[in-house]
Amino acid sequence: MTTHILFVTSSYRPENTVPAIRIYETGRRLLMRGYQVTVLNIMPRSLNESSSRPRSLKVEVVDGLRVIRVWSHAVPEDSVRRRLFAQYSSGYLVSLLSEKALGNPDIVLVEALPLFNAVAARKLAARKGCPFVLIVADLWPESLLLPENVQDALVRRWVERAGRSTQQRAAAIWAISGGVRDRLLQHGLSAERVFVLPHGVDTQRFYPHSQSAARTSLGWPECFTVLYAGSHSPLQDLETLLEAAAQLESYSDIRFVLVGEGSEKQALMEQAKRRNLANVYFLPAQPHDLMPELFSAADVGVVLLRREAHSLGVLPLKLFEMMACARPLVLSVDGEARLVAEREAEAALFVEPENAQALADAILYLRRYPEIAHVMGLRGRSFAETYWNSEVLTDKLEGHIMQILKQGGKQVVGS
Repeated sequence: MTTHILFVTSSYRPENTVPAIRIYETGRRLLMRGYQVTVLNIMPRSLNESSSRPRSLKVEVVDGLRVIRVWSHAVPEDSVRRRLFAQYSSGYLVSLLSEKALGNPDIVLVEALPLFNAVAARKLAARKGCPFVLIVADLWPESLLLPENVQDALVRRWVERAGRSTQQRAAAIWAISGGVRDRLLQHGLSAERVFVLPHGVDTQRFYPHSQSAARTSLGWPECFTVLYAGSHSPLQDLETLLEAAAQLESYSDIRFVLVGEGSEKQALMEQAKRRNLANVYFLPAQPHDLMPELFSAADVGVVLLRREAHSLGVLPLKLFEMMACARPLVLSVDGEARLVAEREAEAALFVEPENAQALADAILYLRRYPEIAHVMGLRGRSFAETYWNSEVLTDKLEGHIMQILKQGGKQVVGS
């Protein structure tokens, strides 16, 4: 009998979020290895609104993966308390409405955020009599679920208790980076229960295309292009990127392209317009399948985070993808990302976070020495193929799944 793996996530295709990409790619590979894979997620608003008659449950098969989408009301942003209770009710609603449609999974893998989706998945796994694995990608408070962001003592204790019990009851915890693992161990989890698997990249899809062909396809001019692709959120420090662009305005052959969406995008666009930054261009979020072409059209990729995020062991997905496309990087992210991209792969120039002058200088350096930039790109590609290849990482994940199921007394049948 084929092993049935259930992923639970608040975000899935057609959304282009990191969890959506990670679960789609991982699920697709597990499917090709002979597993039955189901994805349970909250129905994207676009799919619900496109229907004249909103449904509470939608079941479909996408690229061989069985996807169960459950309706959930919008989460209010005006107060932490209301947002927490909305996520609490949504998490349990998703679990309740989908239980019959899910069948009997052998193991559940759930994204740790939003927290109450993870709590609901934990209870769902208990009812189904199977183990669950908690996927922890970051620990920063953008979801407003970490205790330091909750002032109400009662709510704070509730959040702390729910988070601790979910971590303690997981059969294992999948940490996306070593930094995340270290922080989990500091919280008292045993090392035997936490394994590290970073974001993988499909090096068969993410590879260096012809730059001139990519630019022609995208309608981009032949000039030195600095690309940022990702979330436009407060943690990304894109104000520093705009300041660097302002410092380089006199270089007519340099242009900055910012691709993506986020809560800060409108303010950033208004700031660029106010400062008359003619060398800055904003594009909407692009389909994930188009990203290799975008990366290949650029001369250098930029990855930034504010200082307060650097202690969290963040390894951004775009770091892997740009390196796989042989793009040299200017990296304003310290910690594990710097260790990997700058020191181990030798594919990035590190600059001090929130330092626009250093960022501008690094961009000029790569423009001035294209042969160095080219070699950095090749090193990044080689490193991604060797260490971040999705097939290699799926092998490791499959090994962890087998071990968990054997410990639980279940026979594993995959490929």
